[in-house]
Amino acid sequence: MFVNYYTSFGSYRKAELLTVSKQSPPGLKVKQLDFGPSLFFHVDEVVATYNDLVLMCLNCYRQGNIYYICNPTIKQWIALPPAPIFHGKKPVGFTLDSDNKCCKVVRILGFKLELETPSLEVQIFSSETGEWIQLDLVLQGCKSRHRYSFINIMNYSPVAHNGTLYWITCSGHLIGLELFSKFNINTTKCHGRLISNPNPVRRVNLKDERLCVCQGSVRLCQLYSGPESKLSLYIWELKEDDEWCSKEFFDLHPLLSGFQMRYRLLAFDSNDEDILYLWRKEQPSETLDILMCNIRTLKATEISQKFSSSSTFPLRSFQFVLPWWRWPTPVPRLN
Repeated sequence: MFVNYYTSFGSYRKAELLTVSKQSPPGLKVKQLDFGPSLFFHVDEVVATYNDLVLMCLNCYRQGNIYYICNPTIKQWIALPPAPIFHGKKPVGFTLDSDNKCCKVVRILGFKLELETPSLEVQIFSSETGEWIQLDLVLQGCKSRHRYSFINIMNYSPVAHNGTLYWITCSGHLIGLELFSKFNINTTKCHGRLISNPNPVRRVNLKDERLCVCQGSVRLCQLYSGPESKLSLYIWELKEDDEWCSKEFFDLHPLLSGFQMRYRLLAFDSNDEDILYLWRKEQPSETLDILMCNIRTLKATEISQKFSSSSTFPLRSFQFVLPWWRWPTPVPRLN
């Protein structure tokens, strides 16, 4: 399942929940995320997801940011205290502890490069304290030669895994912010580290890349273009020591050899490592649809109706996973 966020009717924005079914025949159901604060403000944006919870922001381009966490399945939401004033739009993510009781929201303000070892300036909200704090973090593994190689964070929602949020930068490095661990009980603490790019040599041919959590592991999927527009998929898995392990390689040319098509990565199925979802943009009609691809059998199925293409390709999307093993996640309580 995915939360799809896009623009329509001029500057008016709306968020929709796209439910993907792998039953025969596979299909897609669309449901508007129109409840809670959005009924009154209509100036909100999806900025991050965690399992089946959605983090939305009111007036995200203004100084006074108000975030609220909601669960569309059970229609519950809670507004967080206003974030400290800061100009502009910043990368945001959130995660919960293993008991789904404490929630932490992280907003990255930027990097301080004037020091020999750059530091990351962040604002963190904890539901245990009900307050925002601001920290300067020195990223473990960050050297002076990395000074300008990871400044820009890609416009994707971070991936949460085992209490850590992972952002991918335009240089292919990962920024990992550990918010919950057995060594990190204090709600004001946050440990940050920089994780190297697994395949820096081939980035000149990189077409797209996405972070995901699949079958309990953090994975990086990289789509490369080669001679005659052939597409190749590299899959890397992040180990506990922050080292990358080459998982698999797939030649997708037999699968994606359509005429005048452009493809971008959407997400892997969180429970099925063979299922990859792609955005497909048709030319010259400039419409978008979603493909469900089995990269093992090299079979693709169109599972959506056509979307109107905007100036941005692909449409910004966030993974939304319903927990089949338990009840929907309740929104966290604030102290």
